[in-house]
Amino acid sequence: MVGWVLTGIRSRPSTRLSVELPVRQLVMTAVAVGLATGVAVPLGLDRVAVLGGLVAVLTLVGASVGPLRADLRAMVWLGPLLTAVVAVGPSLEGPPAIVVASLVVLGAGMLPALGSGYLRVGQVMATTTLLALTTGLGAGQDPVFLAAGGACGVLLAVVVRIAAGKDDPSGPTRAAVAAALTDQTPGGLHDAARVWRADGTRAWLGEVLAGAAEYRAGRAMLLAGAARSTGVEARRLRTIASDAELVAGELAAAVTAPACTGLPAMAKLDPAAKVLAERGAELPPAVGMVRSGLDRVRRAVVDRKPDRLARPSWRGVLLRALGVLTAHLSFRSSLFRHSLRCALAVAGGMFITLWLDTPSAAPMLLVLYLVLQPITRDTMEGGLQRTGASVVGVALAAGLVALLPWPWVLIPVALFAMIAGVSVLRTSFPLLMSGVVAVVLLVQVPATERPVAAVLVSFGAITAVGATLALILGYASYLVLPSSSLPNVGRTTRMAALAVGELTRGAYGARDTSEGRRALRGAYVRSLRRTQDLLGLPARLEEAGPSAEEAARRAGAALDALRAAVGGVAFRPQEVRERLTPVLRLADEELSEVGRRAPREERPDLAGIELLAGPVVEGAYLSRLAVDELVELGRELSEDAEQEATPDAAFEHAFRYRSW
Repeated sequence: MVGWVLTGIRSRPSTRLSVELPVRQLVMTAVAVGLATGVAVPLGLDRVAVLGGLVAVLTLVGASVGPLRADLRAMVWLGPLLTAVVAVGPSLEGPPAIVVASLVVLGAGMLPALGSGYLRVGQVMATTTLLALTTGLGAGQDPVFLAAGGACGVLLAVVVRIAAGKDDPSGPTRAAVAAALTDQTPGGLHDAARVWRADGTRAWLGEVLAGAAEYRAGRAMLLAGAARSTGVEARRLRTIASDAELVAGELAAAVTAPACTGLPAMAKLDPAAKVLAERGAELPPAVGMVRSGLDRVRRAVVDRKPDRLARPSWRGVLLRALGVLTAHLSFRSSLFRHSLRCALAVAGGMFITLWLDTPSAAPMLLVLYLVLQPITRDTMEGGLQRTGASVVGVALAAGLVALLPWPWVLIPVALFAMIAGVSVLRTSFPLLMSGVVAVVLLVQVPATERPVAAVLVSFGAITAVGATLALILGYASYLVLPSSSLPNVGRTTRMAALAVGELTRGAYGARDTSEGRRALRGAYVRSLRRTQDLLGLPARLEEAGPSAEEAARRAGAALDALRAAVGGVAFRPQEVRERLTPVLRLADEELSEVGRRAPREERPDLAGIELLAGPVVEGAYLSRLAVDELVELGRELSEDAEQEATPDAAFEHAFRYRSW
């Protein structure tokens, strides 16, 4: 039963906030690239122009929150930062270059701790640093010219982004808010709220989010009730949840539309109508939450109040960010372990690049970074595949460039294609790195002036050295860094749930004193680290099979979403936490009571605190469902082990999967 219900909360791809380039923007980009080429080549500044074009691409990729207003705000600080890197980077040599590259890669790898949106920013920062320090594109150039080229690239990125988004600046925001109604992935509401705040907190979209929070909390309670019930009662709850999803989908389409001239008939339906038509049917309190949330969305979509709400202070946001980063400065953090792995590999690769001092080593660090694939988990999954594909790809591409009579002609074409396809590059880090490496090869291969065979051998061999170094350090670190070995799924899940439960109890029970706040920060650090460990479980759980792997992923996503929701409440003023105490107690009870089958009858009061309380209620019920599924799967595995294995092996299975 639990497994059937959880099909409704399986992780689904989140709505991509992309920027499509119409024909006029394509023409504008082509003219800008052509003009830069025509001016730079006669002046001998062709490499400066190439760096400027790559800065434009990387700025567009990194500063992509979604809505135009937020993207331009991100470009204000990201653009000058990338420009400074390409201007100063080529002048660094020896140990300073190694230290700078390693620190930037380490810091960039830690940025995803602040949220999934910062993963791309970290990747862009590290890629730009390696591009400036190791590829030789800016070697021998005046830093002033390099800075001017980078500034022109940032200006091009700004113009392209404005031209692409001026027709509907807030379209991506409406799409993100609408996704909160249809995307049932745990934490989806938090992502939508982040985009909404970045675009200026329009009042009517805030009302939609509040209604979505109440609807999602009620839906989670219905799913929990269906999992804990049997027969007719379970069927009725599933029917209500399914019909509510259909109504929410219609409302999401209305939210996405630039204007509303009326709601479709499907959006006005009562999700409990089918069940009410049955004789003797009784509705649980969760249905009232679903109805109330959908009604609030309907009113907001029709009224569309243009006011803007107050944004949170930057001081509070900065303090929370520092606390999150500090929590990960430990070998117990899977994110820190992988960031350190990337930094060590880059330091070794930098030493080899500086020692060889040849154009054939230009793409080595970029390929090394691609093989390590900076992500938020402690794993080298796919490392062998990326190594082989990178080495073969670079060797063949270098040989092809050496065969071309005028390879420089392809450089502006490649830059134009990357700018035009920036919405695709945002979704694929390997594709972005492949484009950057291709441009580097188009510049550096002709500079070697070697036969095709020599080019194939030199570029392929040196790239293989860098990729192998990344692979060796990646896998060897499992033997060196603590907690890098294959974890115990059951124990890791249990520890994550206990840590989130401790944070939940602290959120409503900690005193408003220095000692209480210190204890609360400690609980937050532990919960953050434990949930990241759960999210960072290696994907290949061979001994447990794909079902256990998927169950662990769902449990990790749900517990991390609950941790984020409770963390957003824990450090607020005492009066706010007191208002949320009933909801926090509910979450604590859900985490502490394993296997309880009696569905709840009471309806939590979310009035006025929907955006804070709704995600807590939703996360609590979805976490309970996901963990129950993992425990149920563990029982099945332990029973199989008792029948087919020795007593010791059966005990190991029971300990691993039933240790909740």
